Amino acid sequence: IVAAAAGRPAEADAFFARAVAQGPSLSKAEEAWSRALLDRGDAAGALREARSAVAKSLRWPDAHRAEGRALHALHKDAEAAKAYAAAAALTPNWGALDLDWGIALAAQGDRAAAMAKWRTAAALDLSPADRARLGALIKG
Repeated sequence: IVAAAAGRPAEADAFFARAVAQGPSLSKAEEAWSRALLDRGDAAGALREARSAVAKSLRWPDAHRAEGRALHALHKDAEAAKAYAAAAALTPNWGALDLDWGIALAAQGDRAAAMAKWRTAAALDLSPADRARLGALIKG
């Protein structure tokens, strides 16, 4: 994860591959790898790892959110919304999830549904960065 953050993608990929090999039934490594791949613009790779994480842990909302974020990056927003719905069914009070879900809904042209998700997100705990992003989306 540190290598990914430091801009050393080959080193990060090697680390993630080792982590997956060491815990083949655990999904955390794939979910983290998905986030790292998405951060560097590899949405297809992010989706591959997120779907692997979901397959291993159907009841882990972070994996579903990672899948939704990768799908959104690939402009598959209807599928992204379904992934966010799956995550919300497991963790209904997650502000960052509602923020992302609203973004996918807005990308589909459903501004009213997006605003409803964003109002829900605003009432929940958000990081300062997510709260700023939410403010910009509501104004926009």
